[in-house]
Amino acid sequence: MFELPQGSSSAVDGQDDDHPIDLDKSGIQNAEFCHLLVFLYDQDEVVAPAPMEYFLSILKLSVLWRIPTAVKYVTNQLPTHPDFTPAIQIQLSRCRAHMGVVAFYKLVQLKSTITEFKAALAFNPPDVHHSFSCIDENICSRLWESFWWGGYAKQLLHPDNTKPPAAILLEVDASKGILSHMPPACLQNTMDAIWEDNPFNHEQEQIEEASRAISEWMAALY
Repeated sequence: MFELPQGSSSAVDGQDDDHPIDLDKSGIQNAEFCHLLVFLYDQDEVVAPAPMEYFLSILKLSVLWRIPTAVKYVTNQLPTHPDFTPAIQIQLSRCRAHMGVVAFYKLVQLKSTITEFKAALAFNPPDVHHSFSCIDENICSRLWESFWWGGYAKQLLHPDNTKPPAAILLEVDASKGILSHMPPACLQNTMDAIWEDNPFNHEQEQIEEASRAISEWMAALY
């Protein structure tokens, strides 16, 4: 904060005891400054969950005085705070300096939604569409479920996976592994039904919705 431009005066507010930071002149409330000091020097004494005013004060002053560690701290805490209501989110979005927090929050929401969607997809294999020539539908269904839970779901939920759900299924080689024992007609019917219903669109829709919301908030700032 002391590296910010100070004008023509050689004295820097807050540099020493003879030149204190004048809160009245700056429009900063005493409580806001105290919250920042607690963050900087006494975080261990903060009882969780800290009040929303604590985080908003830190955010306001850390943006004003360019304290990136404080901004990062708040952006990590706000999304899970019980009092981080839609009203406060909108309030923050009206300030250009706080846009990073709002965008961060929307992305956290998006990540949570996609994680839930992937979990639901992994643990609920699509129904098998048996062909008229299927000899044993029970065995056929068990083969499909074994592939889904033992192959597709494991790859989808793997922490190092970077592929979208649809891409994983597209790369499946039906001539190998469990699927090679499934009647080809049943497998083809099942795959056709999956792509016709296309449950994978949900992930892309969520991404587009989050992007649209962030874009609308950014547009409102100008």
